[in-house]
Parts: sequence; structure tokens; C-alpha cells
Amino acid sequence: MRPVAIPAEAIGEFRYLKTKRSGLPIPVRVLVYPMEVAGLEERFPEAGQRRLAWHAPRDAATLVAEPGLREIFERFHTASSDVALL
Repeated sequence: MRPVAIPAEAIGEFRYLKTKRSGLPIPVRVLVYPMEVAGLEERFPEAGQRRLAWHAPRDAATLVAEPGLREIFERFHTASSDVALL
């Protein structure tokens, strides 16, 4: 991904418990930032673990399991209807 611009202010945040391999739960705070992207790299560090796909914010909201992230995507859709999420 080649970001063009990332604003200084997050559009939202959510918290969740991440379970480590040991079984220990770790509280995590996630800040979500919108960013303008000029293009995608064909190779990236997590290529074998992740699949890239562009989605409108409303569609992305239906695909994520985390309720806090879903809410952020739904609010973002309302604020700007001509964007896509990765």
C-alpha cells in the first residue's frame, strides 16, 4: 500500500481482548485512521496470511467480527459515501 495522506486525527477507536498463544488475554486499544491510497504493493510482509480486497464502508462493516470496528465503518459510510476500505 502506498499511502498518500493520513490525517492526524483518528475517526474512531475501539478496545478488545487479544488472546496470546499462551492463552493470556491482553487488553488492546485500536485507533482507526482514514487514509488516501495511491496504489497497492504486490508484495507485502503478511501476503501469505492476508487477502487484500476493497470494500465500501457499509460492506466492510458486514465483514468484520469486531463490533467496535463495525460501528466505525458504519459511521464512516454515513460521513463519506464515495470511499472504499481495504
